[in-house]
Amino acid sequence: MLKKHKLAPQKQIRANQIGQLYNPVSSEYDDVLYTAQLTPTYKINDDITTYVSWQYGQKVGSALNINGVSGNVKPEETNAAELGFKTFWLDKSIIF
Repeated sequence: MLKKHKLAPQKQIRANQIGQLYNPVSSEYDDVLYTAQLTPTYKINDDITTYVSWQYGQKVGSALNINGVSGNVKPEETNAAELGFKTFWLDKSIIF
């Protein structure tokens, strides 16, 4: 176990640390981001429903500072599609 007199130099070093040694990276972003979702469904009968889904989204980029080097992330757009069905079993006690 370390004695208190041995910890004093370590405490002094930590107290004198000045923090970040390089300039931070900044980013200005002033725009509107859009998202959309379209999900039409078709009910075949009381127990089976089918659907198609499409989703669109935009994500803003960000400013990163990695070891003093600017590592900015570009904005991106995403599209996703899904096709599926939903069924009810055992008097609607199970949904699949």
